[in-house]
Amino acid sequence: MSITIDLSPADVEFVQAQATAGNVSIEEFSREAVMKAARNAAYLAKLDRAFRQSMEGNCTPHELIEAD
Repeated sequence: MSITIDLSPADVEFVQAQATAGNVSIEEFSREAVMKAARNAAYLAKLDRAFRQSMEGNCTPHELIEAD
């Protein structure tokens, strides 16, 4: 699958500099950045869902038992 993204010349320069600093191609850097953003979005959605469920009372309470 291919994705085309139009970036300004300044953005292209920035991405190229980051890829060079990471010693990877601009394509590999971009692929990794997209995947990282997708994983972060999925994780944040999971946290939002858990928070919403806890606020609605749809969760199982647990007691914290402290041991000495």
